[in-house]
Amino acid sequence: MRLIFILLLTVHYCFGQKAQQVDVVIYGANVGAQLAAHAAKIAGKKTLLIVPQSADELPISKQLVRHEVKGLAWDFYRKLGQKTGQFDVFEAAAGVKKQVIEAYQKQSEFLVWEGMQLQEVQQNESQLLQVSVSDGKGIRIVKAKQFIDCSVHADLLTKAGYQMTSLVEDDGMGGSTKHLQKPAIKWTNTQAPIFMLSQVFESDAILASQTAVIRSLDAMQKGISVANVKEDDIQRYYSFNPLMDGSRPDLLIDDSNKSMVEVIGPWKKVADKVNGYGEGYLSTFSNDDLGARVRFNSRTPLKGVYQAYYFLPTSMGNTTVQLEVYVGRTKFPVALKLTQEMKTGWLPLGTYTFSDPVTADVLVYTKNAKGLIVADAVLWVHQK
Repeated sequence: MRLIFILLLTVHYCFGQKAQQVDVVIYGANVGAQLAAHAAKIAGKKTLLIVPQSADELPISKQLVRHEVKGLAWDFYRKLGQKTGQFDVFEAAAGVKKQVIEAYQKQSEFLVWEGMQLQEVQQNESQLLQVSVSDGKGIRIVKAKQFIDCSVHADLLTKAGYQMTSLVEDDGMGGSTKHLQKPAIKWTNTQAPIFMLSQVFESDAILASQTAVIRSLDAMQKGISVANVKEDDIQRYYSFNPLMDGSRPDLLIDDSNKSMVEVIGPWKKVADKVNGYGEGYLSTFSNDDLGARVRFNSRTPLKGVYQAYYFLPTSMGNTTVQLEVYVGRTKFPVALKLTQEMKTGWLPLGTYTFSDPVTADVLVYTKNAKGLIVADAVLWVHQK
């Protein structure tokens, strides 16, 4: 009798509640959900993040490939790096990550409901309509144009009635691994970008969550289903608005980009996807040819203040790399002294002001250099 009374009281309270209206609802308790909420809000949409009572832990990929990290994922790892005085880091203490995530929330000011338990999900044949949740003190109801389920266990979908199917895979060691398969979603305004359970890594989750937000934005703008958003339109965001805030994107020039890189002399291509940026890097010895050089040209004129970086693909011992940075026709010599202790990553080349729109060049050459010389990638980062 007491249980019936509580249920009736809950139903009465729920019907008495006025539903809050937002553009996008994000559901999840992991970094992918947090950055999805930031992406939607910073892009101008009224956004609510519903954080369930239990957190979703996401493993960090030990074989994370730098050139596959983009958008807010790269921004996230850069911000982690700034906490430790580095350009980027891919592993950090939970407290450091929390500080960075809180900074995102402070910047975009998305709405958060924490410690929630799903009560009811309403949908029709074509779309999800509203979600009701409880924090143990009362019921809250929200309606939205788009819903994104970023929980690892697809809690939102399950509550809506989806039946998950299991897949058993051989683990190669005489055992097996069981995980849930990602279902197809019929709703036109619902996505589950990171529902992969143990198969998803942190960087993948951030990328998938941002992509889900981009799909939602494009769908709302064009009045189409998220399933009909074109891949080219998604990639356009990552190329021209990767941080979702309209800021100028980085200019990255890899040695594989033949239209932006000029190679003169006996440089050899070293295939190294682990340490190199992209597919590998170019290398030569300083005594091979004093005229050997690689020129990284922006092609696109730059305007404003930029920080330039040189990518060090691997430890080369005690070596001096000679470079020339050009702002238009103005030359700035730079000598990088490398040691065996230096790790793979981006090394600063200085800050440069482009008063007028002019192209930028970074020249890596062997004259007056010592030891093995490499040319891999150059990065120009606009300073806000």
